[in-house]
Amino acid sequence: MIPPLTLTSSPRVSFVGASFSTHIWHLLLSQGLCFGLGLGFCFTSTVGVVPQWFTKKRSFANSVATSGSGFGGLTYSLATNAMISNLGLAWAFRILAIIAFVVNGACSLIVRDRNKAVGAVHIPFHKDLFKKSEFWLFLGWGFFSILSYVIVVFSITDYALSVGFSASQGSLAAAMFNRKPPHGPLLLLFLILIDPAHESSVPRTWATPDRAR
Repeated sequence: MIPPLTLTSSPRVSFVGASFSTHIWHLLLSQGLCFGLGLGFCFTSTVGVVPQWFTKKRSFANSVATSGSGFGGLTYSLATNAMISNLGLAWAFRILAIIAFVVNGACSLIVRDRNKAVGAVHIPFHKDLFKKSEFWLFLGWGFFSILSYVIVVFSITDYALSVGFSASQGSLAAAMFNRKPPHGPLLLLFLILIDPAHESSVPRTWATPDRAR
């Protein structure tokens, strides 16, 4: 069983720490370092558990399990915007910390692996991998792939604000980006156009702020 503290401590501490932040470096330590470690612990320790319980259609089972990231991004984006608007940023962080503690804590208590049954051997720190070029290529692919995704997903709301959309429309754009349907861009635009929380119409200028000036 995965130790509960592994899945609950870092995300919870990062959100609580961010709620008391007064300087940028506080956010870098809490949301950057601490939350990054927590997210890595949650993903790495659980991504290999689901396939162990299936002998057929493992890819499908894994895809169903990971599809929760899209649904979570959709709901969390909208819920967080509502919490910030009604309760403030600090309490929004604290509520997210409580949710992370309850959900991740419950999951870590009930999850079970089949390492013994499948004969899986885990080495905590396999230093011989650093001598293989394939490992570095895979590591580089993962780093740049995730880097490009993280930049977009965490900046799409700010970009929406910079071109004239409201905060609610920015959160809606981020939510639909996380939803990732095949028709995502059209659905995203349609929902922004009909968003009742925004009184003004869609900005006439779709260029970047620099070009708009």
